Amino acid sequence: MDSPPLTTIHDMSGPGRLKECQRVMFSEYPLWIAFSFALFVTISEAIFGIPLRNALVLKHIPLLVFLPAFTLYIVGRTLGGAPRIDFTGWFSWLWPFLLLGSFATIGSLYARFILDVKETFLVLGIYMLLTPLFYIWGREVGNTKKIVRPFLFLWGVSSCVAVAGSIIYFGKVAVLHSIEFLVQPFFVYLFFVQKKIVGKLLALFLLATATILTQKLTGYINGISAISYIGLVYVDTSVSSKWQTAIRVVGMIVLVAVVGSSILGFIYFREYLPSGNMDVRLHQYGNVFTAFLQSPIWGQAYTAASGETYIEYTRSLNIPTHSDILDLLKEGGVVALGLWLIGIFVSIRLFVRCAMKNLKTAAFFHAMAFLAISIAVDCAVNPLFLTPSYAFIIWGSLALTLGVATDTRKGQFNES
Repeated sequence: MDSPPLTTIHDMSGPGRLKECQRVMFSEYPLWIAFSFALFVTISEAIFGIPLRNALVLKHIPLLVFLPAFTLYIVGRTLGGAPRIDFTGWFSWLWPFLLLGSFATIGSLYARFILDVKETFLVLGIYMLLTPLFYIWGREVGNTKKIVRPFLFLWGVSSCVAVAGSIIYFGKVAVLHSIEFLVQPFFVYLFFVQKKIVGKLLALFLLATATILTQKLTGYINGISAISYIGLVYVDTSVSSKWQTAIRVVGMIVLVAVVGSSILGFIYFREYLPSGNMDVRLHQYGNVFTAFLQSPIWGQAYTAASGETYIEYTRSLNIPTHSDILDLLKEGGVVALGLWLIGIFVSIRLFVRCAMKNLKTAAFFHAMAFLAISIAVDCAVNPLFLTPSYAFIIWGSLALTLGVATDTRKGQFNES
């Protein structure tokens, strides 16, 4: 698939333009407040020992803050005399997520208001449809340091707090469960940004520590994948160009072998492995495949409930399928899964290309490429897309970085 053309980026490198960028910076604070709150809710279990991510009062606050904050950002730029925002170009990069988001939103609205389905996939659809706003924010900020550095700071603080909390609650609560996609990739960033061997070894130690503290098979797979990714990058950059294609093919085979061996180990040795309620999971997976085979092209068009009802004593529990990927197959068929895979592939490829083109931005983009990989691994066995704070971080981070990438490839960002 050919890359779509890069959008035109305003040059903010001159002193006059830099002052303009400084003047509108205040209007970006509310955007970072929304992002910070999403991270806070996501790692709340590491802080308090209880998760707040599904609390009715809190779970949609990042969205409710972000929408007016983005409006303020646009107004602030306009009043501050910054160059006019180019609202075009984003569809070339985001079309798979936007089509999937529209599919899920329309089907979920029909299910909610016509079929009276209480638990729908509306969160999946709505948060995917936010991606153009994050993309425009990332691309139009002008001085890209002002968006990458706060992003890395918030990401780093959240990851370190989550690891510290997992040490405190180790053996009691697996606080890193389902947020492996957020925590482990940050230590990949630390590895690549370090220049000295001592710093790289410390980053690997922190990555290994975070992997052990997950207490879950997903975290172990992510940890092995991180080491594989780091090794592949180093081998790829140290051999001549004529061998790079072969190295990348071998790397993909190794990655598939890691995931495949993990699945086989799970099947044959699952009684010895850390995992959730397997009876419920296997029952749900069987139902998903049955539903998929009945309508493999477009599934149930997102008109069905997002989980199954289980009765526990006197309580009625709605338990989502423990796999976003299987939910894509069940609810949207190969159409939904195909759109999602294209979007993830385009993101990873662009991030890796940016990392390889400019060593000064390599650490950030390698970390974001592995973040996308980690999201794919995590959502294969967890329902990430239906949790509002997770969805905000996942789609916001990917779209924000896509926006930064189209700027960075113009050579306007220096990570140092």
